[in-house]
Amino acid sequence: MRRDGRPGTAKVATVSHTLEMALAERLREFAFRERISESAVIEHALLAFFCQGDDASLGKQLRDKGATLRRKR
Repeated sequence: MRRDGRPGTAKVATVSHTLEMALAERLREFAFRERISESAVIEHALLAFFCQGDDASLGKQLRDKGATLRRKR
């Protein structure tokens, strides 16, 4: 739905990421129990995360918590 109330074409992208098993299981169980999609949970979490600050401060927070690049082996 557009801001003017008219129907619009959804613009979405498919992404694939690895998650720690415990986190993936919690996501799956939560989404099933609450009857919402896993994608909706992830989208909401990312929007909330990005509202917390600018890219530099968010990047620093993640690096301070041990986040690094993940490489496929």
